[in-house]
Amino acid sequence: APRHRLFHHWSPVSAISPTTPPKILQAVASQGALLGQHSQTLRDLTNLNQEISTQLNTLTDQINSVAITVNSSPPIAREPYVPTPERYRGDQGTCRAFLMQASLVFELRPLTYSTDKSAVWAAQNPICNSYLEFVKEMKRVFDHPLGRAHLSEEEKAQRRRRNACLYCGEVGHYTADCPAKPDYW
Repeated sequence: APRHRLFHHWSPVSAISPTTPPKILQAVASQGALLGQHSQTLRDLTNLNQEISTQLNTLTDQINSVAITVNSSPPIAREPYVPTPERYRGDQGTCRAFLMQASLVFELRPLTYSTDKSAVWAAQNPICNSYLEFVKEMKRVFDHPLGRAHLSEEEKAQRRRRNACLYCGEVGHYTADCPAKPDYW
Protein backbone atom coordinates (compact mmCIF):
# COMPACT_ATOMS: atom_id res chain seq x y z
CA ALA A 1 0.00 0.00 0.00
CA PRO A 2 2.80 2.53 0.69
CA ARG A 3 4.01 2.17 -2.86
CA HIS A 4 0.58 3.06 -4.18
CA ARG A 5 0.52 6.28 -2.21
CA LEU A 6 3.84 7.23 -3.63
CA PHE A 7 2.68 7.14 -7.24
CA HIS A 8 -0.83 8.34 -6.61
CA HIS A 9 0.09 12.03 -6.71
CA TRP A 10 2.90 11.79 -9.19
CA SER A 11 2.69 13.73 -12.49
CA PRO A 12 5.30 14.73 -15.07
CA VAL A 13 4.95 18.37 -14.04
CA SER A 14 5.69 17.60 -10.37
CA ALA A 15 8.82 15.72 -11.48
CA ILE A 16 10.20 18.80 -13.21
CA SER A 17 12.32 21.01 -11.04
CA PRO A 18 14.26 24.18 -11.78
CA THR A 19 17.41 22.12 -12.00
CA THR A 20 16.07 19.79 -14.74
CA PRO A 21 18.33 20.06 -17.81
CA PRO A 22 16.83 21.94 -20.82
CA LYS A 23 17.14 18.90 -23.11
CA ILE A 24 14.89 16.89 -20.84
CA LEU A 25 12.43 19.77 -20.61
CA GLN A 26 12.38 19.98 -24.40
CA ALA A 27 11.89 16.20 -24.70
CA VAL A 28 9.00 16.25 -22.21
CA ALA A 29 7.37 19.17 -24.06
CA SER A 30 7.82 17.39 -27.39
CA GLN A 31 6.35 14.17 -26.00
CA GLY A 32 3.41 16.12 -24.54
CA ALA A 33 2.71 17.77 -27.91
CA LEU A 34 2.95 14.40 -29.68
CA LEU A 35 0.61 12.85 -27.12
CA GLY A 36 -1.87 15.68 -27.76
CA GLN A 37 -1.67 15.07 -31.53
CA HIS A 38 -2.22 11.34 -31.05
CA SER A 39 -5.19 12.04 -28.83
CA GLN A 40 -6.74 14.31 -31.52
CA THR A 41 -6.00 11.74 -34.25
CA LEU A 42 -7.74 9.03 -32.21
CA ARG A 43 -10.81 11.26 -31.74
CA ASP A 44 -10.87 11.99 -35.51
CA LEU A 45 -10.53 8.29 -36.36
CA THR A 46 -13.31 7.42 -33.93
CA ASN A 47 -15.60 10.00 -35.57
CA LEU A 48 -14.72 8.75 -39.08
CA ASN A 49 -15.34 5.18 -38.00
CA GLN A 50 -18.78 6.18 -36.72
CA GLU A 51 -19.59 7.94 -40.03
CA ILE A 52 -18.50 4.90 -42.04
CA SER A 53 -20.57 2.64 -39.83
CA THR A 54 -23.63 4.86 -40.36
CA GLN A 55 -23.08 4.90 -44.15
CA LEU A 56 -22.63 1.12 -44.19
CA ASN A 57 -25.92 0.67 -42.33
CA THR A 58 -27.68 2.99 -44.80
CA LEU A 59 -26.26 1.13 -47.81
CA THR A 60 -27.16 -2.23 -46.29
CA ASP A 61 -30.75 -1.05 -45.79
CA GLN A 62 -30.89 0.16 -49.41
CA ILE A 63 -29.54 -3.15 -50.74
CA ASN A 64 -32.04 -5.08 -48.64
CA SER A 65 -34.94 -2.97 -49.90
CA VAL A 66 -33.82 -3.46 -53.53
CA ALA A 67 -33.48 -7.20 -52.96
CA ILE A 68 -37.01 -7.32 -51.56
CA THR A 69 -38.31 -5.37 -54.58
CA VAL A 70 -36.50 -7.66 -57.04
CA ASN A 71 -37.74 -10.78 -55.28
CA SER A 72 -41.33 -9.53 -55.19
CA SER A 73 -41.40 -8.55 -58.88
CA PRO A 74 -43.21 -11.03 -61.09
CA PRO A 75 -40.92 -12.94 -63.42
CA ILE A 76 -40.68 -11.54 -66.92
CA ALA A 77 -42.44 -13.81 -69.36
CA ARG A 78 -40.48 -14.97 -72.34
CA GLU A 79 -41.76 -13.71 -75.63
CA PRO A 80 -43.05 -16.38 -77.98
CA TYR A 81 -41.13 -17.17 -81.13
CA VAL A 82 -42.87 -15.44 -83.98
CA PRO A 83 -41.28 -15.58 -87.40
CA THR A 84 -40.77 -12.22 -89.02
CA PRO A 85 -42.89 -11.63 -92.09
CA GLU A 86 -41.33 -12.11 -95.49
CA ARG A 87 -39.68 -9.00 -96.86
CA TYR A 88 -42.24 -6.77 -98.53
CA ARG A 89 -41.44 -6.35 -102.19
CA GLY A 90 -44.10 -3.81 -103.12
CA ASP A 91 -46.41 -6.35 -104.71
CA GLN A 92 -49.88 -5.08 -105.39
CA GLY A 93 -52.48 -6.50 -103.05
CA THR A 94 -50.05 -7.86 -100.42
CA CYS A 95 -49.55 -4.64 -98.46
CA ARG A 96 -52.40 -5.26 -96.01
CA ALA A 97 -51.28 -8.85 -95.38
CA PHE A 98 -47.71 -7.69 -94.75
CA LEU A 99 -48.84 -4.94 -92.36
CA MET A 100 -51.10 -7.43 -90.52
CA GLN A 101 -48.21 -9.88 -90.10
CA ALA A 102 -45.92 -7.08 -88.91
CA SER A 103 -48.58 -5.88 -86.43
CA LEU A 104 -48.91 -9.39 -85.01
CA VAL A 105 -45.15 -9.66 -84.55
CA PHE A 106 -45.04 -6.29 -82.77
CA GLU A 107 -48.00 -7.21 -80.56
CA LEU A 108 -46.69 -10.65 -79.60
CA ARG A 109 -43.13 -9.40 -78.94
CA PRO A 110 -43.63 -6.17 -76.94
CA LEU A 111 -40.21 -6.35 -75.27
CA THR A 112 -38.36 -6.68 -78.55
CA TYR A 113 -40.37 -3.95 -80.24
CA SER A 114 -40.99 -1.62 -77.30
CA THR A 115 -40.79 1.64 -79.28
CA ASP A 116 -42.09 2.85 -82.62
CA LYS A 117 -38.53 3.28 -83.81
CA SER A 118 -37.69 -0.38 -83.14
CA ALA A 119 -40.94 -1.47 -84.75
CA VAL A 120 -40.08 0.20 -88.05
CA TRP A 121 -36.51 -1.05 -88.10
CA ALA A 122 -33.39 1.06 -88.20
CA ALA A 123 -34.23 3.33 -91.12
CA GLN A 124 -33.00 6.90 -90.91
CA ASN A 125 -36.10 8.33 -92.59
CA PRO A 126 -38.15 10.55 -90.23
CA ILE A 127 -41.29 8.67 -91.32
CA CYS A 128 -39.86 5.73 -89.34
CA ASN A 129 -40.02 7.57 -86.00
CA SER A 130 -43.69 6.68 -85.64
CA TYR A 131 -45.21 3.30 -86.42
CA LEU A 132 -48.56 4.90 -87.26
CA GLU A 133 -46.91 7.32 -89.71
CA PHE A 134 -45.00 4.41 -91.23
CA VAL A 135 -48.19 2.38 -91.75
CA LYS A 136 -49.94 5.41 -93.23
CA GLU A 137 -47.08 5.94 -95.68
CA MET A 138 -46.99 2.22 -96.59
CA LYS A 139 -50.70 2.31 -97.35
CA ARG A 140 -50.36 5.53 -99.33
CA VAL A 141 -47.60 4.10 -101.49
CA PHE A 142 -48.49 0.42 -101.74
CA ASP A 143 -52.04 -0.34 -100.62
CA HIS A 144 -54.03 0.39 -103.72
CA PRO A 145 -57.04 -1.64 -104.65
CA LEU A 146 -56.49 -3.97 -107.54
CA GLY A 147 -58.15 -2.79 -110.75
CA ARG A 148 -57.71 0.92 -110.03
CA ALA A 149 -60.58 3.30 -110.07
CA HIS A 150 -60.54 5.52 -113.13
CA LEU A 151 -58.54 8.72 -112.80
CA SER A 152 -60.22 12.01 -113.50
CA GLU A 153 -58.86 14.03 -116.40
CA GLU A 154 -57.33 16.47 -113.90
CA GLU A 155 -55.50 13.64 -112.04
CA LYS A 156 -54.20 12.25 -115.34
CA ALA A 157 -52.95 15.71 -116.37
CA GLN A 158 -51.19 16.19 -113.01
CA ARG A 159 -49.42 12.83 -113.32
CA ARG A 160 -48.37 13.55 -116.90
CA ARG A 161 -46.89 16.93 -115.86
CA ARG A 162 -44.85 15.18 -113.16
CA ASN A 163 -43.86 12.34 -115.53
CA ALA A 164 -45.56 9.94 -113.12
CA CYS A 165 -47.08 6.55 -113.85
CA LEU A 166 -50.81 6.78 -114.59
CA TYR A 167 -51.38 3.52 -112.70
CA CYS A 168 -49.56 4.01 -109.36
CA GLY A 169 -48.64 7.71 -109.45
CA GLU A 170 -44.93 7.09 -108.84
CA VAL A 171 -42.21 8.80 -110.87
CA GLY A 172 -39.59 6.82 -112.77
CA HIS A 173 -41.64 4.49 -114.97
CA TYR A 174 -44.72 4.43 -117.17
CA THR A 175 -47.92 2.43 -116.89
CA ALA A 176 -46.70 -0.33 -119.21
CA ASP A 177 -43.69 -0.98 -116.94
CA CYS A 178 -45.43 -0.32 -113.60
CA PRO A 179 -44.21 -2.82 -110.97
CA ALA A 180 -47.41 -2.30 -108.97
CA LYS A 181 -49.67 -3.22 -111.87
CA PRO A 182 -50.99 -6.80 -111.88
CA ASP A 183 -50.13 -8.90 -114.92
CA TYR A 184 -53.76 -9.22 -116.00
CA TRP A 185 -54.36 -5.46 -116.23
